[in-house]
Amino acid sequence: MPALAKQRALPRAEVGAIQDLRLAAAVELAYFSANGRYANPEDLKKAGFLDPAWPRSDAGTYRVGCTMDEQARGFACYAAPVHPEATHYLVDSTQVVRYAQGRRPDRGSPVF
Repeated sequence: MPALAKQRALPRAEVGAIQDLRLAAAVELAYFSANGRYANPEDLKKAGFLDPAWPRSDAGTYRVGCTMDEQARGFACYAAPVHPEATHYLVDSTQVVRYAQGRRPDRGSPVF
């Protein structure tokens, strides 16, 4: 329940960034199931897996983007705040959202 309580207290811009990450992770999983590999957001949009308007979060507060490994067997999507000292978020092929204050999270960061 603590994560849910924290989630309710988040500013709207932060909630939007997290929603963008969760959507990207779900779409990546669907694409992987159909194609045996992950894809970058532009390819996901072209293939009809991701809305062309993604990310929908406010670019003035968070920057959202994704990277893949060289073989397209793993991905990571980040929500980086415009103000670097704020909370950063990550989701990867594990489908787990992680966070870190003032820095980019990694797989060892706390689960959101």
